[in-house]
Amino acid sequence: ARLLARIETRADSSHRVDTTLQTAAAQLKIDGTIAPAFDTLDLNYSAEMPRLAPFGAVAGNELSGSATLSGKVSGPVASPTVTALLEGREVAAAGQPLGAVRGELRAADVATAAKGNLSFRASPPQGAVQIATDFAMSDNALRLTGTRVGAPGGSIDGQMTVPLDG
Repeated sequence: ARLLARIETRADSSHRVDTTLQTAAAQLKIDGTIAPAFDTLDLNYSAEMPRLAPFGAVAGNELSGSATLSGKVSGPVASPTVTALLEGREVAAAGQPLGAVRGELRAADVATAAKGNLSFRASPPQGAVQIATDFAMSDNALRLTGTRVGAPGGSIDGQMTVPLDG
């Protein structure tokens, strides 16, 4: 692995970050700024994974294809907002072709009371599959609203609350 990192303190005392980690399996980049008191972030990240096979052990299934992940972490360090975009090409999991995949996430207040939305779409040979929901977490529950699941031949819409306290 090879790590290149640069942190520069600017005239306004903010800190500019520019980091690249290159491994045999992926390249990860992080760049952006951190406030002078290290209490606020504005960072972009990206990961290029030209082959998903090395990640199969982590996923618990055989993987193939390629993917990119990109997004942003911004706001207070204590509870930032996170966005993510996952785009996969010719993806297969456990030997099942998923084709092109796309996942999106936006989560605010991730450390305190996460809320946001997520969506996922895959294009297997049988037809497109889509999942999307808004979510909100509290100390004792995860609430999913506006949930939509679509597949060839039908769809389901609804909401649910999942207790987190046992």
